[in-house]
Amino acid sequence: MPALNNPGHTDLGLWNVYANPDFPAPQTGLAQIVPKLMGLTTPQIDQLVGRSNRIFFRGTNGLPNSTCYVLASTNLSDWFTVATNTFNPLGCFNFSAPALAGTPKIFYKLSLRIPTPAEVLPRTLALFKTPTLRDLGHSDPYLHTGRMNSIEDTLRFYQTFSRAARQGEVRNAAPELSDVFLPNASMVPLAAFLRSLNEDYTD
Repeated sequence: MPALNNPGHTDLGLWNVYANPDFPAPQTGLAQIVPKLMGLTTPQIDQLVGRSNRIFFRGTNGLPNSTCYVLASTNLSDWFTVATNTFNPLGCFNFSAPALAGTPKIFYKLSLRIPTPAEVLPRTLALFKTPTLRDLGHSDPYLHTGRMNSIEDTLRFYQTFSRAARQGEVRNAAPELSDVFLPNASMVPLAAFLRSLNEDYTD
């Protein structure tokens, strides 16, 4: 949520989606960006060579002494772990694997140890800057998914969502959400106020 020292910050709901079994579809993609949210470097495969029916490559750009997984795939979609390595103090490691004639082509990539949800969730709050309320009436659609087409739709969403948070029906609900009270009588004047913040121009 925005704070006095970070008034442009808000959270886009990753805290309520990451590692949440109710949202299985985005988990693979989130797992790939989580190390970046943690500020971890992305390791690279370097110096790939083949000799004596084996392939050799060197992993570089790793966080010294951190854990890295070597992943393999034959179809570039289903990946499995074939080795676990630790980067040396220079951020490097070496890997080798058999490369026999007639075996299926194998692709390799590196993956950092995926941090646990307990490590990640505190870091997903207030990571993204979003526009202020200024000129809000010209910035539809609303919400981070763009699924609300009007200010009124958005207010009704928060009316329902805050009520559910107070009743304990929202996973990881921020305390601030439970403090949002939007009675029906407030919806029209609140929407009018938000539109009054529009700039005096049109594109």
